[in-house]
Amino acid sequence: MTHYRLNNNKEAIRDNTRAIELDPEHAMAYNNRAIILESMGDNKAALSDYAKAIKLNPKEPSFRGNRGILYQKIRNYKGAEDDFQHALMA
Repeated sequence: MTHYRLNNNKEAIRDNTRAIELDPEHAMAYNNRAIILESMGDNKAALSDYAKAIKLNPKEPSFRGNRGILYQKIRNYKGAEDDFQHALMA
């Protein structure tokens, strides 16, 4: 995420993709890559990565919260509400 914070999105995507290649069950790498993709406007890919992170670690509330924020941005208010509720219950 250092690359992301320095606005080096290509490198940030590369690093998280590499982490996923090394450990396909690395939920945080999917979540981090989703954050970067979302910031780049690739909402479809971001939603896919958030879904994978949630599937791998459904008890991590930040994954649902992050996806809920994206759902809110794209006006999927039902999806946002569901994710926020799950995040609060975790």
